[in-house]
Amino acid sequence: MECRLKCTFLLVSLVQYSLYLKLIPVVGAIVGGESANDGEFPHMAALGRSCLYPDGGGCVGGFEWFCGGSLISDRFVLTAAHCAHVGMSNPPTVVQLGAQDLRNPALYVAVRAIVQHPGYGGILSYNDIALIELSSPVTTIQPAYLWPSETLPENVPLVATGWGKVGHCKLLRHTPTALRFVLR
Repeated sequence: MECRLKCTFLLVSLVQYSLYLKLIPVVGAIVGGESANDGEFPHMAALGRSCLYPDGGGCVGGFEWFCGGSLISDRFVLTAAHCAHVGMSNPPTVVQLGAQDLRNPALYVAVRAIVQHPGYGGILSYNDIALIELSSPVTTIQPAYLWPSETLPENVPLVATGWGKVGHCKLLRHTPTALRFVLR
């Protein structure tokens, strides 16, 4: 397992470095995106945690779905470390996979362990990446395709997916329940 984690962090670091060198602009939300169709991005994972304020409007199905990730193997989800890091007061305890709409649950898998990048230093740090180990293997959903090279050919379309905010307003408190995507 240690080798797999090191290899995954190496792959992600190489991709991050190549993207940094190309100076690709980063968008902080799924603004201007489109709604995804059922089954279009089955590898997308929603991270859930105990609902502290069930009447607060941000909970669906007894969980607060607060971050996203991607299934990258039958046992691991790749996400941002600020969504799942050591010392969180209310860390993710469950992952939902295969759902386009969080109100229509698909597959729930419990979180077994969280491994943050050893160089993670906060939300603004360069190493804002973590792995979530699932309590059981996922056999019914295909993991995301991981690019085999550290470089991307020119003009390859890139897709960002998530349940992120759909507008630029900082007052948007609740994330949407429908999965969205942006094509660049």
